[in-house]
Amino acid sequence: MGWGWIVLWPALQAGGLLFVVDVLRGSTGATNIREVLATYLGVLVWSTAVGVIMGNLGILQAHREMIVHIRFPFIVLPVVDVTVKYLIFLVQLFMGMGLWLFLVPHLTWVLMLADVMIFVTVFYFALVATAWIVSLLGLATPDLSFILPPVFLLLLTLSPVFHSGQDALPLIVRYVNDLNPLSFVVSSWYAAIDVQGTGAQLPWTLLMGTIIVLAGAYRLATVMYREVAKVL
Repeated sequence: MGWGWIVLWPALQAGGLLFVVDVLRGSTGATNIREVLATYLGVLVWSTAVGVIMGNLGILQAHREMIVHIRFPFIVLPVVDVTVKYLIFLVQLFMGMGLWLFLVPHLTWVLMLADVMIFVTVFYFALVATAWIVSLLGLATPDLSFILPPVFLLLLTLSPVFHSGQDALPLIVRYVNDLNPLSFVVSSWYAAIDVQGTGAQLPWTLLMGTIIVLAGAYRLATVMYREVAKVL
């Protein structure tokens, strides 16, 4: 039941939000299987990233006693948290991609699988970099854990997960998506799995951006974590 719920939860999120968004749009037509699976896969990536952010906002405070009284490289705490969430993500992804390949026709599925593997690898390191950054942010501003959940839900409903045609969106929504890193990650993911049916694309921009951010986040964490024990 536990693993079944892990796989079903993103599907329930995607289905519920897709229904709400369709109602708000005034859409009365049937939703095709391609759109449903794309929404599931988009929500899966989004919810995994949000789970990492929310889980690491308070991770240093939660392990205060360990950090203060035990000498160890506690920079690994966010890495452990990310790895656990990432393994769960892989199980969900395996199910979703299996359906995506089986039910949705793809002319270049071999290239798409290569792009997916690259994205999945890059995504892990992007999550690690994010975890390091938000762990420090959460220590400085603990109230973020109360503010961010509704903000993330709103951003999700405005994101490419539910709006594939960005040109048709109001200008303000396009600006929000342009400034939202999660929307960029989802767009890169959708390009990798060929949601638009125009051919899978390698997430080069995400790859290069992740390398830069990971290097910066690691440097920031190694410097700032030395002071964390004093703050705690």
